[in-house]
Amino acid sequence: MTRIRKKLFPFTLPTQHVISVAVVTTQPDYGLCWQLNKRLHIGLSRMTPDAEIRLKNGNSVSFTRFEYQDEGLSYQLVSNRTASGPVFSRLDQVDFVFHVGFPDAEKAARQAEDIVDAIRDIPGVSLAFLLTQELKRRT
Repeated sequence: MTRIRKKLFPFTLPTQHVISVAVVTTQPDYGLCWQLNKRLHIGLSRMTPDAEIRLKNGNSVSFTRFEYQDEGLSYQLVSNRTASGPVFSRLDQVDFVFHVGFPDAEKAARQAEDIVDAIRDIPGVSLAFLLTQELKRRT
């Protein structure tokens, strides 16, 4: 399993301007992934092996993640759920974090709300919101 640091955005995307959307849903990971692919016209696929982090108490937890890259854009869906509880403790009510990396800040700002609106329209999604830079730093 891949070992990573515990941060809100634990994986590197090849772009510098990233928006992060917190998602609360009853959908399983594969269902949300399928709906995102359909609504955003992307091709997220599950990365194997699952990602793993080592907690301060020495225990390891693993979680699923899905990725896709196309035309300078990078997409990543990260599960916040493990058998031991949430991966990101400050987001304990959030089920997934969806990251989109853009080549420039202007494009990220223009498309951020459209992406959040598309996620909100997915059946079973009860809440989707942009994570602020302040919250990203604290998590």
